[in-house]
Amino acid sequence: MKFLKSKRNQMSVEAKLINTTIGLAKLVIINKNIPIDLKIKILKTIELMEVVMSRENSKKATFKDLIAKKIKKEEDQFKVREIYVESMDATLVFKKPKEETLLEIIDEMGVSNGDLKVSEMVPGFKKLIYLCCPMLQDVELQKEIEVVDPFDTVSKIFDLNDIMEIGEELMDFIDMGDKVEKVKN
Repeated sequence: MKFLKSKRNQMSVEAKLINTTIGLAKLVIINKNIPIDLKIKILKTIELMEVVMSRENSKKATFKDLIAKKIKKEEDQFKVREIYVESMDATLVFKKPKEETLLEIIDEMGVSNGDLKVSEMVPGFKKLIYLCCPMLQDVELQKEIEVVDPFDTVSKIFDLNDIMEIGEELMDFIDMGDKVEKVKN
């Protein structure tokens, strides 16, 4: 029992030390005499320290937590997001894709390795946009814009800039936006 108390106190001291270090690092960053590359390194270190702190302070999952997570996952399946399309000066409604659809698109894009080029992203974004937007799947719309393959609907309506913007918004919506940022950088 004594060991557990000392372990808790040690973690508490470590947590205080990390918080103090983060505070000092933030003060150093606002100093105008510090070179920008050093400031960037300090910011990255702060991020890492904050991640460590959040992990140390996390609680153990309970049965209720697991049930709540399951319920939230079920609710998330029906989420929708309105995405503003600048060239139309209007919004379109997009629904969250099923996991199978998302995995298929991610595999096609090759997102897992992080070495993706924009030219490899665009076909995946087109497919994602089409499958997530019920309006684009309307047969009457497809007849009106004269597409044979329904997936061509996106290309007929949107230019490359629109496709990239909508695609990035959708990736954020499905919590994959960090993968897109990694590719862009």
